[in-house]
Amino acid sequence: MLLNEAITHMVSYIAGVIDEGQLGTAGTLTDPTDTGLGNAVPATLASATTEISDNQITINFNKLSTVATAITFREYEVRDGTNSVDWTRFVFTGQTALTTDDWNIKVRLFVKRI
Repeated sequence: MLLNEAITHMVSYIAGVIDEGQLGTAGTLTDPTDTGLGNAVPATLASATTEISDNQITINFNKLSTVATAITFREYEVRDGTNSVDWTRFVFTGQTALTTDDWNIKVRLFVKRI
């Protein structure tokens, strides 16, 4: 069994290495063998911030209205940009980025004993 101290350490480690987010246009279902976005839009690669509360990590990512407009996005990932590790990939119904809309994407990760 993992001890509480180990879980706290894992949460702190994960929150410490996740530092980027990126959007893409592929809508294929996620799979554990994915190695990143299906079709990344390079202009959307930007820094992300993390917050820790208990065993929950909240990742905050912003896409400004001036970046990558008139594109329909269907996927998002959070990354460890320093080590080029993709941590998550989420697929959603297409959303077109308009020049009037800033986006704030929040992702919550939980580490728990099962």
